[in-house]
Amino acid sequence: MRSHLFRSLVTGKFQHILSLFVGSADKPLPRPKYHAALLKDIALRCIGRWNEKYGQRFKQLALGYAYVADKFRVSAPSWLLGDS
Repeated sequence: MRSHLFRSLVTGKFQHILSLFVGSADKPLPRPKYHAALLKDIALRCIGRWNEKYGQRFKQLALGYAYVADKFRVSAPSWLLGDS
């Protein structure tokens, strides 16, 4: 029950959370560039995995996944590669 509540709360603010983890046009991730790129990479992998598991039950998650996949031109299988 707590996990479902957590997912509901996160998906309710998913657009804001996405901007914090992957940046946006008007507010890029802070420096250093290496750490910003690392944060973005890890976030994209997590979003992909989370969508695979819960995307059908949480519409905001599925919409966020579609947005990120389009914006960053990444495919779902590549997100599932590696465990870094």
